[in-house]
Amino acid sequence: TDWSNFVNSSQITITNTAPNTTTPTLNSTSINNYTTNDLKCYFTINDDNTGDTLTANYTWYKNGATNQSGSESVTNGAQKTITLNSGNTTKNENWACQITPYDESNYGTSKNSSNITILNTAPNATAITLTSSDSLNRTNATLTGAWTFSDDDSTDSEQNNETKWYKNG
Repeated sequence: TDWSNFVNSSQITITNTAPNTTTPTLNSTSINNYTTNDLKCYFTINDDNTGDTLTANYTWYKNGATNQSGSESVTNGAQKTITLNSGNTTKNENWACQITPYDESNYGTSKNSSNITILNTAPNATAITLTSSDSLNRTNATLTGAWTFSDDDSTDSEQNNETKWYKNG
């Protein structure tokens, strides 16, 4: 065998494939989208290059404008959840999340969730008491009702109430 004859071959370049993400799913912790609920953005990033370190770049949009952004490490093919604390939301706001996958070389295509609207949380009356001006509760006594009122929607400027009195039930 004669090893002295060299043969040149064509050069091959191996390129990196950009990662991709599923379309994010956005919902609230109670599925009702109340102001007291955290928002959860669920997605999965996949990359053909199994050795790459993957990152999810996320953006929260409030009423169509960027509100918060960040990045988190993710595992290839595993569902990931990004949470927005309920303290960031107010009733009547529209929210969406965007995910952009990254593998230390290439950014994949960004994908947005559907919008959800934050709904009003009903006010709450607690510590309800009924007292009489007559300790024997006779018909000539005056009845007084009292309660503690709270509303999780801090933007509510009105605190109206409706009191209903019932006889025998």
